[in-house]
Amino acid sequence: PSLAERIGWRYAQAVAEALAYREAQVPLPVPRPKRRGCQKRRPGLDLALRLRNCRESVLRFPPTSPPTRWPTTRRSRMYG
Repeated sequence: PSLAERIGWRYAQAVAEALAYREAQVPLPVPRPKRRGCQKRRPGLDLALRLRNCRESVLRFPPTSPPTRWPTTRRSRMYG
C-alpha cells in the first residue's frame, strides 16, 4: 500500500479507537433538564466526531508538504 493509504488506514483506526473510548465513558451529569438543544458531551467526543465527519478535509494535503505560515506558499501547495 502507498503512504497515503497507510496514513488513511491509521487515521481511521485512531478515530475509531477515540470514539470507542469516549463513548464508553459515563455521560456528563445534567444539572437540570434542558428544553432545547443537544445534551452536553465531552470535548474529546466532539473532537473525535468532527475528525470522523471531516476525514477528507483532514487528509487533503500530502504528507510530504510541511505546513507553513506564508499565505502564498500555502495557497500554492493547496492548489498545485
